Amino acid sequence: MENKNQIVFVEERRDQIFKYIESVKKATVSELSIEFNVSTSTVRTDLLSLENKGLIHRTHGGALSLDNIKVSLEPLPTSKQNLMIKQKKEIANSANRIIEDGDTIAICTGTTTMELAKTLINKKNLTIVVNDIKIANWLENNTDHVVYVIGGIVRRNFHYVSFTSETFPLINIDKAFFTCNGLNVNKGATIPDFMLAENIRMIINHSNESCLLCDSSKFGHVSFVKIIATDEIDKIIVDKDVKQEHISLFSNNGFTNLIISS
Repeated sequence: MENKNQIVFVEERRDQIFKYIESVKKATVSELSIEFNVSTSTVRTDLLSLENKGLIHRTHGGALSLDNIKVSLEPLPTSKQNLMIKQKKEIANSANRIIEDGDTIAICTGTTTMELAKTLINKKNLTIVVNDIKIANWLENNTDHVVYVIGGIVRRNFHYVSFTSETFPLINIDKAFFTCNGLNVNKGATIPDFMLAENIRMIINHSNESCLLCDSSKFGHVSFVKIIATDEIDKIIVDKDVKQEHISLFSNNGFTNLIISS
């Protein structure tokens, strides 16, 4: 068991590593191991801790300062739709089991939520609120569900609608399904676009239950704008490739509704 002095030393070292990365902007694990006279496995543990606090961005073999990355850079949906596709389908199938016939659900824009929409042919009498025209089009052509498209301005090349509180209807939703670009215990679920984050929050606030569909590659990362704090999310569904260290981190912070897809 670590004594108090050892714990203080660990925190001091991590603070020094953070300051070092801030100054040099980019550092490798081996470089940090030499600089701070600790093993590479200790460095990796320190970097994970710093990333989970939202202080750095880990890379393969090292870390970057947040000033050295474009956290607001937003990839087009076409560049993401085939990434982690197996994991996204796993997550979608698990999310499908939460939905009951007759539910009113919201499916927010995203490549993972699109996979969820594709599973809904086995459900009956759903009312589905969407802010994504491609998801709406798929549901129209492949299901008999009632599809309600939120009115607003279509964001070119991203296929979703931006809207204001004045145009959002006073409706009640059983379950809202959304995704993110980064999920961090301390920073919550984040995405690059401010307006979209505000819109998703609005949808969640009209819902009885919020369900985040998040593939394992997004755990520990932080994007530009917070959608919602981690402790405000009712369920997080992740694929079975999620690292045990991330599962433990959420558990140790009191989050008990992490669902591992099967």
